[in-house]
Amino acid sequence: MINDTPDAENWYFGRYSNAYFMKFTPYGSLENFKKIIKNQPQGLLIMEDWESLLPEDIKQYAKKNLKFEFKIIGLKEAPNDLWPLALYSWEI
Repeated sequence: MINDTPDAENWYFGRYSNAYFMKFTPYGSLENFKKIIKNQPQGLLIMEDWESLLPEDIKQYAKKNLKFEFKIIGLKEAPNDLWPLALYSWEI
């Protein structure tokens, strides 16, 4: 799993994980993102689908090349902070 915000996985799945966190690691380039996808036979990308620290080229690549699963606008845990989170997958 690749995640650009550490809390989203806890909110969606009720747990934290050892996901690649794109904005806190050197994985945050499109070149490295493509390497992760190539080396992982299946995966998920959780991304903030708005202005975020995830590089825009990775977001655009995901939108064009990965399978869109769903988008949610805000979470019940943050009713006054409505930002969109999107889930994309590959080979699932």
